[in-house]
Amino acid sequence: MLGRHCHGFRHRGGHSVLVAVLIDLEPSTWSSRRMRGLNALAASAGGSAKNTQAPSPPSRLSSWSGREIDPGWLLSLAAGIFAAQHLLLWRFLDFAPWWLYPVAVALALLACRGIARAAEAMPRPTLGALAGAAAVSLLLYLLGGEGRLFFANADWQVRDAVLRDLTINSWPFIYPTGGDPLVLRAPLGMFLLPALVGKLCGLAAADYALLVQNSLLLTILLTLGSTLFSDTRSRVIALAVVMSFSGMDILGQLLRTLYGGDVLPDHIERWAWIQFSSHVTQAFWVPQHALSGWYGALLFLLWKQAWLRLGAFFAFFPLLVLLSPLGMIGSLPFALWAGLKSLFTRTLAVADIILPSLTLLLSVPALFYLSAGGGEVGVRLFSVSPLIYGLFIAFEALPYLAAVAALGAKDNQTRITLAIVAVCLLLAPFVQIGELSDFVMRASITSLAILSVLVAKVLAAQDESGLIWRRLLILVLAVGSVTIMFELRRSMIYRPSPRVQCSLPSAWDQVAELPITTKATYFAPLTLLPRFLQPRRAAIVPISRDPRTCWDRRWRIRRSWAEASPIQPVRPDRQSGRVAGIADVA
Repeated sequence: MLGRHCHGFRHRGGHSVLVAVLIDLEPSTWSSRRMRGLNALAASAGGSAKNTQAPSPPSRLSSWSGREIDPGWLLSLAAGIFAAQHLLLWRFLDFAPWWLYPVAVALALLACRGIARAAEAMPRPTLGALAGAAAVSLLLYLLGGEGRLFFANADWQVRDAVLRDLTINSWPFIYPTGGDPLVLRAPLGMFLLPALVGKLCGLAAADYALLVQNSLLLTILLTLGSTLFSDTRSRVIALAVVMSFSGMDILGQLLRTLYGGDVLPDHIERWAWIQFSSHVTQAFWVPQHALSGWYGALLFLLWKQAWLRLGAFFAFFPLLVLLSPLGMIGSLPFALWAGLKSLFTRTLAVADIILPSLTLLLSVPALFYLSAGGGEVGVRLFSVSPLIYGLFIAFEALPYLAAVAALGAKDNQTRITLAIVAVCLLLAPFVQIGELSDFVMRASITSLAILSVLVAKVLAAQDESGLIWRRLLILVLAVGSVTIMFELRRSMIYRPSPRVQCSLPSAWDQVAELPITTKATYFAPLTLLPRFLQPRRAAIVPISRDPRTCWDRRWRIRRSWAEASPIQPVRPDRQSGRVAGIADVA
């Protein structure tokens, strides 16, 4: 019997195995001979232990990075930032009596506390995950031009003017037009906190505050999103998929270049005039829309895992509307499914109603504010050529949908989620709200984010089946990553964008490469605001004092690989009133 145990000891080695041998021996087997044999084995093991280096204790860095964070605290911090944006809108409009602000703060604190408690079932992310997410978020927004250390894309011409006006003008303010004055009426959530910092520390500080705010919100989102994957390997794969996730725009653009004679542009996602934007493009061009849609996707996925109560999921919707109504709209189909499932399964609790009610009370002024004068924006069907639509879906969405359907839809919840994603992406190109293809670009953000997570789960799964589908996914991601390279290349080769020097109405008339046709997306007549929101006193923005040139130097936007040419400002045609589009500005 001892020989059997010694044989196992020789293969495993060490004092711990010797203890196991002793425990396994029956008392009746203890004899002096066997005791002497065990003593010899102990001496032998002790001699070998001297030559074995003891494992070193974990370093301070690894110990620190492994510490866990309360996910409810992170989620409530994001909710607190969004709630603060709504309270600053109250101050911007200056409609509320002083005593209403403490009440609103109390409601916001109650909502944040409820959101934190609703996330108690979530896995705990680590400080290491938080630090990695912070580094990725800061780098992404820096390269996107925030902080103005790198080139910022053409959409920032208008946003820079919005931030400038909110920073240097007293709240509330109006724009004189000779008739009914205009009020700034837009989703201002992203701008209000940085503008407050700018009022205290200067206009440059507002730019940096915008960078810090957006980086913090994305850090929270990526940190909580990391809990959807069980190990470091899966999280690294997920990050790579999310950062490279894009349709195969280069194929569509090459077809347009070869058969249409178009010059290969720097931004290749417009090849079909309808667009599913990559995540990097969204972060660079429209961070406010991106964050609104991404948070909707994250909250749905956490609810899908049964880690987040329905009430916390719903509580974010009224808060996100001030960041981007279109981004929030893209999350509504998933919220509808979550609500219906909770009703059918009878899991709806009273707290799931109370919590969204608190945030809805905070957002009532924002809802009235954003709807003022919105009739000019309009909702209509968008006509798309069948050939263009077929190519667009084939290059942008179909390979991802097919691969996830084949490999990743193994349960009813995932199949229903994939079905909602597919319906949203297939129908979005036929709806138009606002300018050109704004709706399809913004309302698709949530569906694309969820689809990218499903793709990451398929690639991270350690399963030998479906090798062909996985290779197809990797190929599509590789082709799609060319879009990301175009975006990064533009950030690297161009100078930081010029700084705006005039008010929004003046800047609006001088923008380059933006085919805008109506001011209704950013302005509304003061008289169209609900009476309770109309300010009692308002500062008048001195538009007449604006300099002739709204930027400290000309915007230079390269149209092809071979040649860089300055784009002239887009101005309305005097006869038709139409604003020249991109194709008209040569």
